[in-house]
Amino acid sequence: MSAWDSIKLLDAVSDSGETFFLPCAENFNSDTTIRLLDALQTEFGEKICVVLDNDSYFTANKVQEFAANTPIELCYLPRGSPELNPTEECWKKLNQKLATVSSIHTTNFVMLRSLVSTLSNH
Repeated sequence: MSAWDSIKLLDAVSDSGETFFLPCAENFNSDTTIRLLDALQTEFGEKICVVLDNDSYFTANKVQEFAANTPIELCYLPRGSPELNPTEECWKKLNQKLATVSSIHTTNFVMLRSLVSTLSNH
């Protein structure tokens, strides 16, 4: 994976702490949200309450229409309140770990390149 590659995941945390990830090939939109809701319903049971933030791909009319035809209840967090979203803390910790790992690998790569350069000059 190059420095510019990315992984797109929609995620969920259950009330018992179980995590769920849905890999997405495309950018998030109403269709990926519907896939997430369908997958959550399959994983956790037919009647579920899903708490979402207010991103447009979660609040789209198409998502509302899909949920209206299922026993899924959609609840939305207040705008500007990431501290209420448990997945935000998960992403924060993951990003911190990745930054540490990236820093270590970058340092090792620079040291390795320096060593190779030194050895090839002798």
